[in-house]
Amino acid sequence: MISFSPYLKSSRGSVPMSPAAVTGRQAEALNRVISVLMQGIALHGLQYDETAFRTFQDAVWKMRAGFDQATDEDSAMLLAGAVIRLLEEHNDAAQTNLKARHQEISAMVGMLSETLLEVTQANQQTAANLRGMTHEISRASSMNALVAVKSRLDISMAELRAKALLCPANTRGGQITTTATDALTGLPDAVTAIEALARVWPRRAGQYLGLFALEYLETINQRFGFRSGDELLQLLGQQVGKHFSHPDQLFRWRGPCLVALIDRHAPESFVASEFARAIPPRLENATTVRDREAMVRVSTSWSMFRLEEISSLDEAISRMNEFSGSRSRYVRQVSAGS
Repeated sequence: MISFSPYLKSSRGSVPMSPAAVTGRQAEALNRVISVLMQGIALHGLQYDETAFRTFQDAVWKMRAGFDQATDEDSAMLLAGAVIRLLEEHNDAAQTNLKARHQEISAMVGMLSETLLEVTQANQQTAANLRGMTHEISRASSMNALVAVKSRLDISMAELRAKALLCPANTRGGQITTTATDALTGLPDAVTAIEALARVWPRRAGQYLGLFALEYLETINQRFGFRSGDELLQLLGQQVGKHFSHPDQLFRWRGPCLVALIDRHAPESFVASEFARAIPPRLENATTVRDREAMVRVSTSWSMFRLEEISSLDEAISRMNEFSGSRSRYVRQVSAGS
């Protein structure tokens, strides 16, 4: 705290001063204090506009010079009051400018949001949430309100960015469905998986992703037909699904992959053992090819990672896409038996 009482109540010397001398010293101290305050006002006005701020400073400097030359109390009080009115006018102009900037920024946020929704083809719920947050931004009157909206906006933006990373595969098995459920396996689809990831991302400690895949699905489709590949994907979903129950979540990812999102506050080795038990090293399925029955045997693979070790949701989606792509792009002989 800064106190002006030393200027008003004490003298610089040790010799007692007359009442007139004390009054003169007080007047001098007050003049110095007011002069310093005027200088502070000039230096720390709101710099919302360079030209307006310079004009404001010049006006205060002139008033300060006039105050230093004031010969009576009334003139000094008038000048001090003029500085206060000048500060009020300057702050009013600054508030008007800041309000206009806020409105323009809100309009730009709305425009960007609508563009993102159109480009990413977000579902109705995501669109409604994003438009609601855009409206909240336009009405926010405090920094706390903006921070609260931003924390939710981060999740929504991460979800939209992640959806943009989803590229349809070139095979029938790799098409990303537009409904909430994958028609082939009956599991929630890749878009639903992204939404689930976005929801848990702020509290992802203890969350694990397990990736399960058929090896060389393209080869199976080429040799035995898409029906055989579809049946093996269904079988994979059934086998993995036996090992997970609510609140664990299992999704169909792209290509030959499934994704499990689970919450396990346990050692990583324990979680790895659980994932390893969820999928057999080889699947086999009887199929008919050209009026001849064949037993198709295919290898399986799995991988896992902790979400808290991933820096962003985008990176998590990229890792899942990389795992899926590496399982479907290689061609290899697949064993068959009768």
